[in-house]
Amino acid sequence: MDPSQQRAVFFPLDSSVLIVAPPGHGKTFVMTKRISHLLESGKVKPPARILGLTFTNAAAGEMRERIQGDIGPVENVDITTFHSFCYVVLRAYGNVVGVDRKFTVLTEGKAKESLRSILKSVLEEEGTCPPGATQYGDDDIPDEFAKWCRERILKMDKTYTHLRLQAVFEQMLSRFRQRMLEESLIDYDHLLWYTKVLFEEHPEILELFRGVYRYILVDEFQDTNPLQFKLLELLALGHRGTVRKWPARSVFILADPQQAIYEFQGAVPANVEQAKRVFGCATLKLTKNYRTTSPLILSLGAVLRGASTTYAGSELGKVPLFLCPSPTEEAAAVVTQVERLLSEGVPLHEIAILARSGWRLRRVRETLASPSNGIPAVFVPDFSAREIERNHAEIFRALESIIEQREETGRLVANLNRICRELGITPDEDEVLRIMRQFAARYDAGQYRRAPLWERAQSFLNEVLLEINWGEVIRKVVRDKVFVSTIHGVKGLQFEAVIICGLENFLFPSRYICWPCVHTGRRNVLPQIAEESRILYVGITRSRSQVALYASRLGGKNEDKSRQLCCLLRPITDFLNVHGLESGETLEELLCWRKN
Repeated sequence: MDPSQQRAVFFPLDSSVLIVAPPGHGKTFVMTKRISHLLESGKVKPPARILGLTFTNAAAGEMRERIQGDIGPVENVDITTFHSFCYVVLRAYGNVVGVDRKFTVLTEGKAKESLRSILKSVLEEEGTCPPGATQYGDDDIPDEFAKWCRERILKMDKTYTHLRLQAVFEQMLSRFRQRMLEESLIDYDHLLWYTKVLFEEHPEILELFRGVYRYILVDEFQDTNPLQFKLLELLALGHRGTVRKWPARSVFILADPQQAIYEFQGAVPANVEQAKRVFGCATLKLTKNYRTTSPLILSLGAVLRGASTTYAGSELGKVPLFLCPSPTEEAAAVVTQVERLLSEGVPLHEIAILARSGWRLRRVRETLASPSNGIPAVFVPDFSAREIERNHAEIFRALESIIEQREETGRLVANLNRICRELGITPDEDEVLRIMRQFAARYDAGQYRRAPLWERAQSFLNEVLLEINWGEVIRKVVRDKVFVSTIHGVKGLQFEAVIICGLENFLFPSRYICWPCVHTGRRNVLPQIAEESRILYVGITRSRSQVALYASRLGGKNEDKSRQLCCLLRPITDFLNVHGLESGETLEELLCWRKN
């Protein structure tokens, strides 16, 4: 351990601390060593337990493996995700707040189907389309309702622009909850919400969990939403205004505000500062990077984090920025870069091609797959839970049918194979289905083998929707393919070489930020620009050794977008070697003109 890691691991056990952990600085190592230290201290004796909350099941599994490697098998440590923790709580005590303890996690497709039905009945009762709803089509209102729910549930915010539409949404939410309870279903967000309701309305149950969990650790805290923050507050401090049986628990929080890129999913980076106040956290910082081997990338990362580091000269080298005439020529240049990396001995699966949005990668994917190139690639967004559910909807429906009909006998793997045959699908040719069959095999053995088929199907379906972090699974099992992804899709992953394309304004940052910036001034979109800068930082820091940047003079539809390069590059212009400048052009004049 380096000195900064030692200070974190051996920080007083009964005091709360927030560890700032930049990419590659060993935060998983630190969290694992902290848990091992807690266990070795003798302060956590059964039935007391340690609770470690992470954001992916893969991270939780890695921590368990490391702890076993350190001190052998342990039984009094629960390392899990927020949603999986809430799943366990509701399976044990959900009936107290009206939740069937044998509930099934609701798929997004089924949720949308239910919401359309509920919306129709609400509008029929209204007798007319309420003001504020006329701008939305049939498919848009469920999507708009989902956005509203994110604010209403995850952020616990009751305000909304359209007051009349808010009244409709409140009715929809009430009926949606009623229908979920009637059909023994719980969607992703309501796992958190019903657990909060349970803890607040029944503090005696909350105290049972507080009595068990003496120490709480949380990873990736910058990605938490206010509802998750509230759950942590309840577990650590108890329910204010009620008799608390147990003293306040210390919290050990790992976070990196510079990697806060999930505000669109309800995350609130301000939770990091709030944790210092609410839990009385001291602040420590990990200082040594163990991932990046390139001094140039280390310096780039430091500048994007806001450090005053300046370009140190020719010994660092420079990052190439290729300015291409069009997206088509940009895609061809990206393929040339991939071929160069291959010639240097970089494996295909150690190369990532990234962009701000998935559609911006379409030409790159087509060019990689063209007969003249034939470079195999995996498109990571296809492995998001949403896309897997959408692309395999018939399989999910067939599994739901097994659950609804309470089928008793049969092997889960055999039923999954049967479903695939009936649908004309060959599982061996589908990476997702191959992985799903591996997971399904668990439910035909061990502690599950005596359970009815429908219960095994239910547990399996819940695991697929809740537990599996598909990006990390694919990273581990896919070899000899280039990874093509949005930057959000590879957060937490690392590669030898990273290529980032689409670095033009109106794309990165998006037009939703650039248009207000152009017309009303930069100061009106500073928070949004700050998040976009963090996204660029996350993209660059996925690399261990090489980065190449690409931009097009034309927009995605061959429209001239004033040839403005991504304004987020301005702080790192000294680190860039620009290719494709026309005679007399300078990098400065191509960057966004809006500086105020």
